[in-house]
Amino acid sequence: MGHNEESCPTYAIKFVALENSRILKRVDAQPVWSVVCFFVTKAYRNQGAPRALLRGAVDYATAQGA
Repeated sequence: MGHNEESCPTYAIKFVALENSRILKRVDAQPVWSVVCFFVTKAYRNQGAPRALLRGAVDYATAQGA
């Protein structure tokens, strides 16, 4: 989702800080997929970028067996 070689919205596939969080500790051994935030530059806001990112994340997780 870039435009003219500029950075647009991004997301992380594996968020290590969440895995190592002392506040958000695991409650069981079940694997969890989480979307913790989106960062969308001002130029790309109000164009559905977060929706497209979330759809891509869900599609990826589903393809990986989530």
